Amino acid sequence: TVAAGSGLLGGTISTRGTLSVDAGTAANQIVKLNSDSQATLANGSVNYPSFSFANSSSTGMFSPSINNLSLAAAGTTAMTITGSNTSVGIGYASPVNKLDVNGAVAIGSFVGTAGPANGLIVSGNVGIGTATPEHHLTVSSLDPTIYTQSSTSLISPTHLALATPTINIFNPSLTNGSGSYLELGANDAGGRNNLAYLGAVSGSGGFSPNIVFGQRTAATSY
Repeated sequence: TVAAGSGLLGGTISTRGTLSVDAGTAANQIVKLNSDSQATLANGSVNYPSFSFANSSSTGMFSPSINNLSLAAAGTTAMTITGSNTSVGIGYASPVNKLDVNGAVAIGSFVGTAGPANGLIVSGNVGIGTATPEHHLTVSSLDPTIYTQSSTSLISPTHLALATPTINIFNPSLTNGSGSYLELGANDAGGRNNLAYLGAVSGSGGFSPNIVFGQRTAATSY
């Protein structure tokens, strides 16, 4: 008999066989060998994983729900693998994509370097639509359009459908006088930013924006 708090009772074990340790119910089951010769454990939790360590009781492996597997580190879910859609979450307990990452990611020689908050830092080339990028960023598509906008609005200009290489910088704020621009810059020997601008500012006339060519002439003037 194995009793909670007092250990093994009843004397020396002198026979050979299988050992089943059970607290009495499925919910409180500690370990049991089932009919398929599988050693089954309690599901555990993020604070008390089923597999843990003597010096780190809140670090180990547990099952948060049916067919899902999680790794805990210091009482926090570090990684989850789901069985329903074979997704992996790092720093996230409920992944819905093949890989969900909560936090910054560093790849290549930047490993060990803090990346931008919830961003990505990469030392090699990045390819979108291609497995063989030749430059820091290579975009390959029948409609190679790069589109940026200054808000989360889903307004999109119709000319994006043109099948020509295009870089679109778009301000969808629905405000007269709003603008967007391409900024070109370089630092001089004194560390000062030397900037030039090419852009457009919206007006009340509809499809006739003001075209802007400019340069920075002082710290706060252009």
